[in-house]
Amino acid sequence: MNKLLMCVMLAVCSTILWGQLNWEQTFFSAQLSDETVIIRTNAEPNSSIDLYTKDGPNIQSSPMPTLNDGFSNYQVQVTSPTNPYIGFKSTTGNLTEVLPVFHNSPSAPSISELTPLFDDPVGDSNFAFTNLDITGVSAAFSNDKLYFAITNNGGGFPTNSGYTYFAYLAALVNPDADSTANTTVYGLMHTVTITGIVGPGLYKITGTGITDMTQIGQITTTTYNSANTLVLACNISDLMADADFSSWFDPSDPKLGFIALTNRISLVSGSEVADQSQSCNIIPQPVQINQNSASIPLLSGIQTSVNNQNHFQVNVTYDCPEAFLPAVAQIDFDNGYTSYFTPLTFPDFNNPVPFEAIINLDSIQNWNSATIRFSSDGAGFAEYQIFPTTSDEHYYDTPPSVPLVNIFPNPAKDKFTVDVKSARALLNIGIYDIKGRKVDTIQTWKQSSPYTISFDLIKSGNWSEGIYLVRIDFSDTSVTRKIAFIKQ
Repeated sequence: MNKLLMCVMLAVCSTILWGQLNWEQTFFSAQLSDETVIIRTNAEPNSSIDLYTKDGPNIQSSPMPTLNDGFSNYQVQVTSPTNPYIGFKSTTGNLTEVLPVFHNSPSAPSISELTPLFDDPVGDSNFAFTNLDITGVSAAFSNDKLYFAITNNGGGFPTNSGYTYFAYLAALVNPDADSTANTTVYGLMHTVTITGIVGPGLYKITGTGITDMTQIGQITTTTYNSANTLVLACNISDLMADADFSSWFDPSDPKLGFIALTNRISLVSGSEVADQSQSCNIIPQPVQINQNSASIPLLSGIQTSVNNQNHFQVNVTYDCPEAFLPAVAQIDFDNGYTSYFTPLTFPDFNNPVPFEAIINLDSIQNWNSATIRFSSDGAGFAEYQIFPTTSDEHYYDTPPSVPLVNIFPNPAKDKFTVDVKSARALLNIGIYDIKGRKVDTIQTWKQSSPYTISFDLIKSGNWSEGIYLVRIDFSDTSVTRKIAFIKQ
């Protein structure tokens, strides 16, 4: 048994990668009209990032291309998952970090609900036992449990064959510990039961002797023979009850070094490592997509200028109450040219984010107006028009008056009011469903001045609950607002 402990210590300490990536922020758009969502995360430069989402019982993987915004962000647009929890896998050089998809259920996950960590080569075991040949590992976590799955090359997961014994281990360490020191290992081990010596359980391993291995908790094991997979699970509370573990594991910033191993134990050779997976850092921290409805974002600080490179520069600050990233961030010129905004600072959408558009003047010759358009869902837009002050100067400014429109109450149960403060004449108000189909029109025309218009949902027809768009058309522009209709 001494050799078993020595092999476990050496295998973990020689392959765990000391350090971790720092995913600073993860943000999302609201759900778009085509039922997709944009997901963005931050990671080290030159990383390979995969997004994990869950639809039904299965975990799906999508690569995240680099977003060239100067802030090491990675972004992908995917079908909006039915499950709000997502995960990531990041590889930078030799370091892999995985944030598994959170399992939001008191029952154990199926193997399809575990997040893949690694595939492992077939036939690379040191011994001719297919059950010791690891071919893949995966993981999940819930509020109170950690789950690790080992997939092998067949033969089930027996603990002995005659007088030869087997052990299957998910090993955990402090990823920030000194790899040259005598590092404590925590292991979920499925093995033979030898009364008074060893058996299946959660162990704390502090050295290479049998007295250095202390059982600190129980594990549960589930074998899926048709998938050649063994799932090991332990209570997080059993780990946290250990003073050494809780001294370095921070639930608010959780990190675990992980590796999976199999061992052969015989009376002749003692314990020997048969196979081991790659190692990685696991981050058991829930990340959840914001599924709230989106309100119209707020735009402020709009400024225009011509810089010393003879480019037209437009600055605007974007603020979304739900912290959604913008699905649309552009400026449309009336000559048909469109330019896009990029953030000036790290885009933390919990706070207002300054954006900038730099436009070659040759692209916007003879323009008379342009519209700044931001949206977090591609349907409800914050819009702002700008105009050149003269036709012969490279100087531009914003108009003195922009339509100010407020709709309340929102959500609406029986009626809502459109409150308009503008120096523009109002032509009409149209109501559209989320796919852009007109469902009603408020026929109106009013001269410029503040005014309010009420709309009675009950009298106007049999409305279905849901999200609708209210478009207010003025004589020279239009403004769109989103409203939710709910029944009593």
